[in-house]
Amino acid sequence: MADLLRENRSFGAAAVEFEKTAYGYPSHEKSSQAGYAAVFSYREQLGAARPEDVETVIREAVRSSLKFADAFPGHEKAAIVLGAAADDLYGMKEYEQARAAATKLIEAFPGTDGDVVRDAWMVVGHSSYELARYGDAERAYLNVLALLPAEDTTRDDLVNNLAASIYKQGEQSNAAQDYRAAADHFLRVGRTAPTSKIRPTAEYDAAAALIQLKEWGTAASVLAGFRPISPRTRCSPK
Repeated sequence: MADLLRENRSFGAAAVEFEKTAYGYPSHEKSSQAGYAAVFSYREQLGAARPEDVETVIREAVRSSLKFADAFPGHEKAAIVLGAAADDLYGMKEYEQARAAATKLIEAFPGTDGDVVRDAWMVVGHSSYELARYGDAERAYLNVLALLPAEDTTRDDLVNNLAASIYKQGEQSNAAQDYRAAADHFLRVGRTAPTSKIRPTAEYDAAAALIQLKEWGTAASVLAGFRPISPRTRCSPK
């Protein structure tokens, strides 16, 4: 029945019947095949959905995908299905669920394709940032960069994301009047992401935090980095 409905382009109805076949009976040889077909049918339904129905269909696809990954972790497409669900959840601003799904992929499918794992780390990073879990975001972005080819055109943007996640930790420490931790975080921006756009701001704020600690010499050393070096300065005195 599910196959006939799908052939007739009744994708939503087909997905429902595939799910009945996958989960409504004791485990059988076609259970996982039917579970994947249900997810695939929801994806096909999405392509034909009216604009006002798109979010509803996405949510059904995500629900079915999460169920499939839980029920059939040994299926060759399980990690890809779970990764797509994590992407969808992030796109719908369901950051907690997106982060949970992506984390599950990383932990449950460590041997899967590198691009799939990297994309999952990306979802963890972006979602953690939106949730103000900046330490988790930093760790996630470091993992993304470690898995990213050196020539990838998105590297600069990811370095800026990494820097922002560290800078935000400094802001949090500053707000708590923990100026030592704030200065350390702000200075880490330059060490961890030296090419980031936010580095000058971070180092200026580091100096301000050091002044709060009355560490005048260290603050002066940081601020000296902002002073342009003239040709005369470069020459040795005679």
